[in-house]
Amino acid sequence: VPPDLSDQMQQAVVAFRGTVESEQQFLLMNKQVTFQAHEFWKGTPSETVSVVTPGHGVSCGATFIHGREYFVIAGGEGPLLETYLCSFNVDIVF
Repeated sequence: VPPDLSDQMQQAVVAFRGTVESEQQFLLMNKQVTFQAHEFWKGTPSETVSVVTPGHGVSCGATFIHGREYFVIAGGEGPLLETYLCSFNVDIVF
């Protein structure tokens, strides 16, 4: 059972709204997604944020589409921010 949103926010390093700018392969089976950040709820605001996620949904990888806007929650230790399928990432549709 995935944790609820409040648990995810407590554990997160960043929570932000941003638009997908690019996606590239990162370390074997992962992908790195870079967002143009628009608004922050947690973390240090910056113009762009890069997160790493497994490359496939079967590995709990989050799916992001270039040009679309998302609410993203990411955590991790060290310089890499990580997000997963169950991290409450939401596609924002206007």
